[in-house]
Amino acid sequence: MKMIPPSKADTGTPCATYPCRAMIKMIRVYGCGSSVSASLNKGDVVEMRFEYTLHNTSKIFPQMKVRYTGLKKGDIFIADAQQRIKMGGGVNFVIYDYKKR
Repeated sequence: MKMIPPSKADTGTPCATYPCRAMIKMIRVYGCGSSVSASLNKGDVVEMRFEYTLHNTSKIFPQMKVRYTGLKKGDIFIADAQQRIKMGGGVNFVIYDYKKR
């Protein structure tokens, strides 16, 4: 995993202070839904956006019931990624939930 620095689009959000995007190497893909147009495969390196940042959520979002401990380079995790279509073409991948291995 390689963290990606915040962009201008992150201004005014938690992502301006805490990293939310990273390049992720797929070790294993368990499956994709029928509406996924850009399927992921083992070995792919893809940019992913973490909706609740890559930081420990208990410090950023203390009212959240679900807690994420944060991720750093070298961590292995399982996540559900959602595909979002970009305006003008292409896709984004967003992670709302993950578990460290």
